[in-house]
Amino acid sequence: MKFYFDGCSFTAGGGFKKFGHEKYKNLLWTHHICDHFNAEEHNFAIGGAANDTILRNFFVKNYDELETYDCFFMQTTITARSEWFDDIKNIWRRYKFKAKVYKDQLRKEDPVLEEWIDYYLKRIYSDTAGRVKEEVTYRSIDSHLKALNKPVFWSTVIKNKESRMDYHLNFKDPNQTTNLPKTRYDSFPDGHPSVEGHRQIAKDVIKIINSNTIFKGIICP
Repeated sequence: MKFYFDGCSFTAGGGFKKFGHEKYKNLLWTHHICDHFNAEEHNFAIGGAANDTILRNFFVKNYDELETYDCFFMQTTITARSEWFDDIKNIWRRYKFKAKVYKDQLRKEDPVLEEWIDYYLKRIYSDTAGRVKEEVTYRSIDSHLKALNKPVFWSTVIKNKESRMDYHLNFKDPNQTTNLPKTRYDSFPDGHPSVEGHRQIAKDVIKIINSNTIFKGIICP
């Protein structure tokens, strides 16, 4: 079997290198899931990813291979994030709510870009637009997978009170009030799930899968 994963740092392994785990791929909840169901892991998640990134991976980068996967694990992320293609550096770049260190670094590298991002987040982006982007991300992927007759497990790091869609699992603390990383699971000091936190996530995901009829006969008895 082949499993497809995508999301942001909560799926990619944010915090591991920062707190001394250089080799961490086999510590991720995604690895635990694949180990449990004896499946190949294909994890396209990246720290700081936007919902645009997840859509691009699904409908462009990996589109021709989608039918080869047996199950999908999709994790939506903070709605204010976005991405653009940098013609100068020839790479996709992302922006998000910016910590002071990031703002200072970007200001030195490209002050005009930093000013534009700051203006976008303050004057162009809105919570209404963010909610629409969440719905577009979820519904477009979910509908496509239904057409392919592929099961999908949905998770998110959008705050509980703000998430609009019907997720199997929300990684955030139910009392979360900011967009800073924080999880209901055991975590590193920066708020990302720790080694134990990833085990806890995997345990919950497996429990949900085993009790949900859409996965029956496909990846579980």
